[in-house]
Amino acid sequence: MNSVIKGPITVGENSVISHCYLQGNITVGNGCVVSGIGPDDYKVNEALQIPGLLCLLGYNISFPHVNNKYNKVFVVFGINDNPENLVSNEASGTFCNKTWKTFFERTGIKSTDLWMHGLPEENRNLFNARLFPVVHHIGNDSDDPPLYDCLWLAGINVKTSNETMIQRWFSSLRVSLKEILSNIDLGVEFYARRQLFFDIGRRHVEAALMGGTNECFLPFLKTCAVEGFHKEILETMDNVASSSGSSMGVAARTLACIADVLGAMAGEKAGLRSGPAQNDAWKHAFQLLEDKKIEDGVKALALERSKWMDRPDLLIRAARHYEGAEQILRRHAVMTAKQFMKFEKTDIPPMDRWVIAEAPVRIDFSGGWTDTPPIAYEHGGVVTNVAIKLDGKKPLQVKAKRIHKFQIILVILAGKHSVRVVCEKLEDLADYSQPHAPGALIKACFCAANIVVLDSPKSLADQLKERYGGGFEVHSSADVPYGSGLGTSSILAGVVMGAVLRASGLTADVTSLIHAVMVVEQMLTCGGGWQDNVGGLAPGFKIASSKASLPIEVEYEVLSVSDSMVDQLNKCLVFVYTGKTRLAKNLLQVKEDLEPNDIKEERLVIHSFNQNVVRNWYGRQPNIVKVVDDLADNAKTLAKALVDGDLTLFGQCVSNYREHKKLIAPGTEPEDIRRMMEDIQPYAYGQCLAGAGGGGFLCVIAKSPEMRQKIEETLGNTKFSDEVAFHEVSIDNEGLTIRIE
Repeated sequence: MNSVIKGPITVGENSVISHCYLQGNITVGNGCVVSGIGPDDYKVNEALQIPGLLCLLGYNISFPHVNNKYNKVFVVFGINDNPENLVSNEASGTFCNKTWKTFFERTGIKSTDLWMHGLPEENRNLFNARLFPVVHHIGNDSDDPPLYDCLWLAGINVKTSNETMIQRWFSSLRVSLKEILSNIDLGVEFYARRQLFFDIGRRHVEAALMGGTNECFLPFLKTCAVEGFHKEILETMDNVASSSGSSMGVAARTLACIADVLGAMAGEKAGLRSGPAQNDAWKHAFQLLEDKKIEDGVKALALERSKWMDRPDLLIRAARHYEGAEQILRRHAVMTAKQFMKFEKTDIPPMDRWVIAEAPVRIDFSGGWTDTPPIAYEHGGVVTNVAIKLDGKKPLQVKAKRIHKFQIILVILAGKHSVRVVCEKLEDLADYSQPHAPGALIKACFCAANIVVLDSPKSLADQLKERYGGGFEVHSSADVPYGSGLGTSSILAGVVMGAVLRASGLTADVTSLIHAVMVVEQMLTCGGGWQDNVGGLAPGFKIASSKASLPIEVEYEVLSVSDSMVDQLNKCLVFVYTGKTRLAKNLLQVKEDLEPNDIKEERLVIHSFNQNVVRNWYGRQPNIVKVVDDLADNAKTLAKALVDGDLTLFGQCVSNYREHKKLIAPGTEPEDIRRMMEDIQPYAYGQCLAGAGGGGFLCVIAKSPEMRQKIEETLGNTKFSDEVAFHEVSIDNEGLTIRIE
């Protein structure tokens, strides 16, 4: 209890260690109580054995009439000793579980050495025996620490001769247990225990971060912030983050924890944690992290942090910059997926021939959020989803072709709107990391595929001329309502990548494209998880996973779902668009009148959801860890239900998923949608909003075709928005397709 135990230390059964710092070769017998002992109290390099049934206690006491400082004194007695039993009673009067007679014979100490002359024998007991040395004579010959006096009194071998120990004992100022308990310096005692508590907590934080465990230490970090131990815990986490043995993921989590401490120091009135992290003073540290110089970057962060500790408003801004630094390292961690991108050369299509890539969207049935970094590589992700056609067609299409002009032309189609972007210089592509930049996604794909090299000394025109004999024109379109929750932005990135690769004479399989999308989304600086990539690029029903490790690698298995189960789903699945995304106040606000920036806005919405979920995950609160476990387990159960053809269990798993998402990302199920779902609950095995929530599509598993009709009638009669619309859904067993026309 409130103790540090290091080294080959053995503690017997039914023993209690409290408020101790023990290290070295120590054996504590059965049924002991050891308290208040530290490494300065004994010889750490020598073996120490404490026999069973002993109490060995250290106290800080103060004797103003002796000196002006506190003294450390040690007490020993037996578990079976009764301090009030008389010494004269040979049957019950004991010291260290043995008779007083045995003690006197072994040590040579006499009764008159322990009790004041004139104190009647009927008043002499262990409680008032002046046994315990507190101040030693300067001239004593022993270099044994004070604890060894108690060990000798208890008959424990201390390697010093009995004569020396007797001389040392006689030359010391000695006090009784009664006097000790009356003179404990409570201020010093509590201070020592408090220091030990924070030292233990600091060690636990260090071990948990280095070990990547799911231990929740957020309450401890907040305690450090308000109790004046922020300096020690911040220095500890600086060391963890900058350690050469730390992985990118460990360093990222540690920086997030530093942000928690700074946020707690700032207090609730300092402002929101979410906010800009673009102050010029932090740019040097950020650049070091971008260059993967973690140790130097962490030191630069700490140096800058020291200048922002004086006011709450500065502290909260420092916390934002630490979260910005964490995002850099998390991005590096996800970019390890690059090694699973494999492109192969193939014939380059003729000039002005369109490469047409099309893909379905996806419905996530369970496991979403476990695919989100850092959860995906710290916990491991498991997702079950399905590729679908919407109203009979693949809704995502990208066309790419080579053109005679040495430039890159981008045409982004969104409903009745379109945006045309012409890139004639490398600088025109360099803004891909700004999500609001026109054509940012397509630009990022060109750069991620190395079709264009931004840091090349050659101009854009020269690169296009030498490598491809012309430029490129790319058209993208997504015939999906805004805020659908169907993974549109991520899947579209895969479609773009597939199209531009093929147009440039390269090809990649689905697995490579899944990982390529992860890289592209990190380049866009608002990357989410990997489940959308899998859901729309790979065909049919599948279960996908990533391990709790780096590099991050995603694997998927197409599930063998029977025709009868597919037929049941086709007859019982209701798919209704509920309207534009409605976000909670603490999430990103978006415009009501969207121009052709729908896809960009959707990426930013997802990014905002991710920030909150990631922050909660880094805190490792037990309820968050449990819901992540449950999400992964539910995805596996749902996959089995699909294969087994169990529609009832499948629907229950979908409803479980709904509850899990509400727990991990509160505020993502608007009240009007919740009421709508309650109205149709009697007719459904399960229902859930697609994607992150907040609106978009609602997926309902009706109990029967007749119940499906009831659901459609109920929803049709209780529309809360003119945007509510039913859509036909069919399973897409092709996934991404690419053809040349």
